[in-house]
Amino acid sequence: MDDPNRSEVGTRPYRWLVRLFVPRVDELTVFLIGLASLLILATDPGMRAEAARLLLHVHHSRRGSGVGGLGAALIVVFGFGVATYNVFVIHSAEKWEKASMLAAAVLLSASASIAAGLHLWNRGSWVTMVLPAWNVVNGLMLLFLFKSRLADEGTFDDRDATRLSLAVGTAVCLGGWAICRWVVHLHWALTLCTVVFYATNVQALVTRFVESHRASRARRA
Repeated sequence: MDDPNRSEVGTRPYRWLVRLFVPRVDELTVFLIGLASLLILATDPGMRAEAARLLLHVHHSRRGSGVGGLGAALIVVFGFGVATYNVFVIHSAEKWEKASMLAAAVLLSASASIAAGLHLWNRGSWVTMVLPAWNVVNGLMLLFLFKSRLADEGTFDDRDATRLSLAVGTAVCLGGWAICRWVVHLHWALTLCTVVFYATNVQALVTRFVESHRASRARRA
C-alpha cells in the first residue's frame, strides 16, 4: 500500500515535470512576488526610475495609459496586501481575494517580462529571452484558467501557507534576489522574472519536498 506521506516527486516521477509547465498561484506565491518587488524597488535605481516615470506620467495624464498605469498599481498594491494578510492569518480565501491576488501576480509578471524583454531585445540577447517569454505565457495561462473557472480547483491552491513553507519560500526569495542583485548584477526586470518563475512553477514542488522530508525524519525519530 502506498504511503500517502511520501514525496510527490518520489512516488510520481513525471508529475513534478508536468507541474513545471503549469503555473500555480496561491497566497504565498503572490506574497513572494510582492516581497521581491519591494526589495528590488528599494535597492535598484533602475526600477525606481521606471516607477517614477510611470507615476509622473500618471500625474500629468488624464486619460489613456496614465490612468491604466495608476489602476494597475492600485491593483498590485491591493493584491499584495490581501496576499500578506492571507499568509499570516489562517482562513479560506474568498473568490474576490483569489481574483485580487491573481490579478496582482499577473500584472507584476507581465510588467517584469515586458521590461526584461525590451532590455534583452536592445542588447540583442535572443537566447536569454526565454524566461521573460515563459512568464508571459504563464500569465496568459493563469488568466485563461481563472476566466474558465478552472483556477479555483487546479491553478489557485486554497491551502493555507504553513510556517515552514513561508520560511522556505522567503529564504529562497531573499537568496535569489541577493544573488541576482549583488553577485550576478542582473537587470531588475530579469531579477523579478527569476523570482516569478520560482514562485509560480517551482516553489510548490520545493515546499512539498521539504515538508515530506521533514515528515519522514519525524516518523523515523
